[in-house]
Amino acid sequence: MVKLTPISPEFGFGLFIIGSAPGGGASNVWTRLLGSDLNLSITMTLISSLAALGMIPLLFVTLGNLIKPLSVSRLPYGLITAQILAIFLPVVGSLLMRRFCPSLADKLRLGMRSTALIFLLYVIIFGSVAYLPIYRLMARYPLLLAVGAILPFTGYLIGFIFAKLLCCPWPLVTAIAIETGVQNSGVAILILINAMPQPEGDLGVIMPIIVALMTPLPLICIFLVRLVVGLIKRKEAKVSSTESDDIDVL
Repeated sequence: MVKLTPISPEFGFGLFIIGSAPGGGASNVWTRLLGSDLNLSITMTLISSLAALGMIPLLFVTLGNLIKPLSVSRLPYGLITAQILAIFLPVVGSLLMRRFCPSLADKLRLGMRSTALIFLLYVIIFGSVAYLPIYRLMARYPLLLAVGAILPFTGYLIGFIFAKLLCCPWPLVTAIAIETGVQNSGVAILILINAMPQPEGDLGVIMPIIVALMTPLPLICIFLVRLVVGLIKRKEAKVSSTESDDIDVL
């Protein structure tokens, strides 16, 4: 995509890095909200995050050199590891809680869906406000918006197709599609700020931000459709139950 679109090398390298980033914690939240397989999503996130410690440097010195040659020694390994641990440690803690305190885990599970929704609303609302300068840039360069949308949308589609080809059940299909399309923009931003000279690094950061803004759009639409369909079904079930009670009375 970087080579096929007429964007500057700084933007292209930013797009390459966000495409190389592992899955983020947001994929687990969306998986929970959309009723997909959360266990698979967490497993894929952990595996991709651990593999990123070796795969990102490998991609950096191979495909990355075709876009913008940079030294792999500039990669912020410590910061990347800290980002990955921020995902890894809570998951390990939850597994230990499930093993040794199952009753507490069941109680916390009841509020997981509402907590996930509040978290996403916070990220979307405050993230949108924080990135207001990026909106002005997107107005000047609308191609960046299109390119930033193509990356996650293509990820969703590829994950969906491969999962269907493997005849996976629907919860697994959606979990794989979400995990393939959602990237950890935090890791990409850390790499670009530390590995690229300034001001090129600041320009490269724009692409992960645009991708992060575009990533949830189809997921939001699917969530709203599921919400409306669920409300309609509950209303129909309530009406049907009322009619059945009236018939019994007669």
